[in-house]
Amino acid sequence: MENNQEGQNLVLLIVKILNDEKNNLTIKLPTDVKKYFLLLCQETPSVFGIIENDLKNIILDNKIDTKDIPELISLVSNIYSIIKYKKYSLNIDIYDLIKEMLNISFIVYIETNNIKNAKLLNDLLRIVDVSIDLIRIQPFAKKKSCFGCF
Repeated sequence: MENNQEGQNLVLLIVKILNDEKNNLTIKLPTDVKKYFLLLCQETPSVFGIIENDLKNIILDNKIDTKDIPELISLVSNIYSIIKYKKYSLNIDIYDLIKEMLNISFIVYIETNNIKNAKLLNDLLRIVDVSIDLIRIQPFAKKKSCFGCF
């Protein structure tokens, strides 16, 4: 496990919830996703530090507005960059994994920090969905070769 203290609270909470079949946050995950989360919590807890720190900054004012959108998109992009190089032998779509990971992290953070704005989670998740859809978009322009004129 990394010696990074950032995100340790979030990691510990997520591990506890994922290992507790009777968790009160109603988080139910497919087995492969759960295994991946637990591996990620163990091997790269700094990912959750990034999530926790960004989330603190985003919901500091207890609402989601236009200034938060670039931070959320950047968060999704950073998580994608970290996770795409992890080579675990699990059959999981990376985009769905990121959605689940952020969904669970947001739920745990909001529930455990007694944030009372119910609309906040839905707004966060909608922006995450759109951000992931943007990452999925493949370039559609045809590449020209340097010999295109021949």
